[in-house]
Amino acid sequence: MPPKPRNRDRLSVYFLSAGLFLAGALLALLVTRGYAIDIDSLTLQKRGVIVLHSEPDSAEVTLDGKRLGKRTDARLSLAPDTYRLKVETPGRIPWEREVRLAPGEAVIEEIVLFPDAPGRTDLTERPVERYAVSPNGRRIAAVTSRRGDALLHLLDSEGQERYAARLDAAPGSVAVDDGEFALAESAGRIAVYDPTGKRVGNIPGGKAAFVGGRVVFQRGPRLLSTDRNGAEGQVLATSPRGWAATAGNVYILGRDGALADVTPGTAREAVPDVAPVRTIASAGPEAVQVTQTGGSFGIIRNGSYVPIGQGAARVFLSPDGKFVAYRTSREIRLFDLETGRDRLVTSLTDPPERITPLPGGYYLLFRRSDGLHAIARDGSNDRVVARLVGGEPTVLGLDRILTTDTRTGRLVRIDLKD
Repeated sequence: MPPKPRNRDRLSVYFLSAGLFLAGALLALLVTRGYAIDIDSLTLQKRGVIVLHSEPDSAEVTLDGKRLGKRTDARLSLAPDTYRLKVETPGRIPWEREVRLAPGEAVIEEIVLFPDAPGRTDLTERPVERYAVSPNGRRIAAVTSRRGDALLHLLDSEGQERYAARLDAAPGSVAVDDGEFALAESAGRIAVYDPTGKRVGNIPGGKAAFVGGRVVFQRGPRLLSTDRNGAEGQVLATSPRGWAATAGNVYILGRDGALADVTPGTAREAVPDVAPVRTIASAGPEAVQVTQTGGSFGIIRNGSYVPIGQGAARVFLSPDGKFVAYRTSREIRLFDLETGRDRLVTSLTDPPERITPLPGGYYLLFRRSDGLHAIARDGSNDRVVARLVGGEPTVLGLDRILTTDTRTGRLVRIDLKD
């Protein structure tokens, strides 16, 4: 029988090996769960994750001034700390942000790298007086004028002209619907044109809009609806305090501050939970803005009222219908219609008149004297993405913006991806 001391040595080696194995397995398990050893304090820390998605992808990632050799879409597992990130690719404006990473936190960044020299395409040869875009974004009605000669152009987003119709006078407003009919309102009459440029309606009236394939307009104290050639008239309301329309609905403001949906072809229906109302106004093809007498505001969308906040000047719906951008006296804010989250984007001493959220809500566009700005929804990366912008932008999608050129006055398309 071996001596006892030798048995003890073998047992010690066995237990030590087993202990080291279990410790290693536990450490490996903790590492897979996102923990790391802090060498300075010899303690375990829960790591965090930064995920970087970019448009375009395969952009280079720099962390605290060091190139990582990683490209988007990148996933960085890091100890809790504050990091300076930079994402860049040739020909694009770099994205930079300081990210504070908490233990176990996952930070996801959706990044658009805007071109440093965006493409510009002239859509008209003459200066543009005004323009409108169809709700589906496929057609543009633009009015040009030169030496008193006013033309109504129907274009597609590529700049192809369907027709140019001569107008009797420069109109006060224009509109185009998804059926490719256009209208121009001036001097108390509404001219309606079919997709070939033929005038099919000449309706006496003022302010007008297309709603569900019909023309809704005001004539004196009455709000009326007709088909596109001016026949089959219907009185929707008499002496409303105000009215506003989406692509599919008409809302009126009564003298008692109550709102009603008077969409042609449907029964008049009160909009609940919103009275008393002070003003209503269009907020894009899908929504109208409502301001109540106490200063609170919201939007009506698909017949329902969504309260948003207090003290807004104007609100604008994103093209995908998921976000509302608005400004107060000194702030730009973004409201998520799916989650109800209201976030401060940035504070400005002189906020812009109009703020347009891009699809997805990760960036907002606004115009200042030095050009068209894009800003991330967390307030970072305020960049001039296009210069010589003369008019408020209309967003056709993530990559295409309509505006006017300050040098020529022409309608231009700015391509923010190319």
